[in-house]
Amino acid sequence: MTIAEWIQVLKTLGTPLVVSGISFWFIKYQFDSAARERAEYMKQDTSHDSRMFELAEKGNDAITQMSVQLAEHTKSIDSLITEIRRAK
Repeated sequence: MTIAEWIQVLKTLGTPLVVSGISFWFIKYQFDSAARERAEYMKQDTSHDSRMFELAEKGNDAITQMSVQLAEHTKSIDSLITEIRRAK
């Protein structure tokens, strides 16, 4: 719209009505922008959650492997102690 058309709308409808209309438009624009931003953050949050679960799963796997290795080392040490006792 040109400036002349805006002035004509202002004269026809009155200043309060035009300002109210612009205010409602701005509020709707802000609301829509915030909704898009929240949707984007939720998408990022979902992505981050999946990466966090993947890291937790890898950590659990590592702890399980360490537990298995510790059990094997304990058996080895027990076997070594048994052999040392036999040698005496």
